[in-house]
Amino acid sequence: MRWQSMAAYALALMTVAAAGGPGLRAEDKKPSLTSELILGALKTIAEDPKMIGRELESFDDGLPNLVAPTLGGHTWWKNEDTHKGWKLQQNTAFGNYRILDPNDYRFAWGGEAAMAKVFAKMKANGMVIYNPKGVPEVGVGKWTDLGAVKGWTLQRNTLSKHVRIRDENSRTVAIGHEESVAEFLNKLGTKK
Repeated sequence: MRWQSMAAYALALMTVAAAGGPGLRAEDKKPSLTSELILGALKTIAEDPKMIGRELESFDDGLPNLVAPTLGGHTWWKNEDTHKGWKLQQNTAFGNYRILDPNDYRFAWGGEAAMAKVFAKMKANGMVIYNPKGVPEVGVGKWTDLGAVKGWTLQRNTLSKHVRIRDENSRTVAIGHEESVAEFLNKLGTKK
């Protein structure tokens, strides 16, 4: 099964939920196509719940992410690696992975290999997510300017307290905690 099929199943689930749930059509008392899709998807997942984690492996750098708070993963997640309070976690039910900061904000998610690669890069960068092509945004709070360094704009999120670095095109190229971003900038020195 490919990701597109899984997305179709998820869309079918949301459609049924919005319509008040699966059921029989009153006019012919036969299961609706939507009900059949949902039951098929649930059966497939029930037979092999870890297929979700395996399917996510096809995304080399993880999946699009909106940085947002979580409950910390104390029930369905196990820590595979930790560094400076950051956690690389595996979902025990489905096998997918995610990266949480010390305040339990999710910064990335995807398959095992992709998240291990991202976590290793973060360790090398002092626990800052850095990518010149752009990184995930924090989806809550407002951003306030802290100043500029080497043509980059530094901003702090008023709710999560994360600091981001934006390039001359207003694209976020790095994000992390204030101390980590300061160390990262010092490490870059004159490279920018």
